[in-house]
Amino acid sequence: MNPAYPRAFHAVASKGSFTTAARALNLTQPTLSSQVKALEGIYGNRFFDRVGGGVVLTELDARLHGITRRLYNLEREAEEIRSAARALSTGSIRVGSDGPHHVVPIVAELKRRYPQPDLPLDMGNADRVLKDLRESRIDLSLFLTPYRKAQQF
Repeated sequence: MNPAYPRAFHAVASKGSFTTAARALNLTQPTLSSQVKALEGIYGNRFFDRVGGGVVLTELDARLHGITRRLYNLEREAEEIRSAARALSTGSIRVGSDGPHHVVPIVAELKRRYPQPDLPLDMGNADRVLKDLRESRIDLSLFLTPYRKAQQF
């Protein structure tokens, strides 16, 4: 099914009008009507009682609208999570290093620039840090000197 079809249904149900819903979706009214008609064809029934210039939701329409409302609220919530992650305003970046002298100033600067994400720091010898990176226990590793075995990573 074309994802535009349930979005069209949701817009019409939310706005109470094909014309208003089309404007909200940046579509022409005939395009929106054809999307709703295609969805009605898939399910074999009409979704709206058309009255004058608007629509009236049947009991079934209201239940379906409740589902699409939750669906699009979850979609919006997922986008907010992705946006926060892109802005480094949430989450954590686990850092591993073989020595504190070079990594602490770097982590401090990251924390200054991006105060929101948690930046746990894990210290260990180079072999352990590389193993932690390989096994996804850390997200980033910083070594004091080039590590020869890292090429095998």
